[in-house]
Amino acid sequence: MHSCREGTDWLSKSLKRFHAGAGVSADIDNMRYLAENMLGRTFCPLGDAAAMPVIAFIQKFREEFEAHLDGRPCPFEPHGALNPLPVLSH
Repeated sequence: MHSCREGTDWLSKSLKRFHAGAGVSADIDNMRYLAENMLGRTFCPLGDAAAMPVIAFIQKFREEFEAHLDGRPCPFEPHGALNPLPVLSH
């Protein structure tokens, strides 16, 4: 597996789906597990660059992830709107 390419794609898709309100409880731990297993095990710095913030997000803001599961709006979005995340081009 190319963790930097496949892992970052998986993390990106999972975070976008979660932000859109389609996440499930297992996603939180699965994203952290994948990110922790990517960290320090990739050939390029992209894997570490994607893994570190995901680990920190889940570690520091787990309550916000769980709030999305309960249907509570993101406290940082105006009026609780779930705006789509910007798409980064390569």
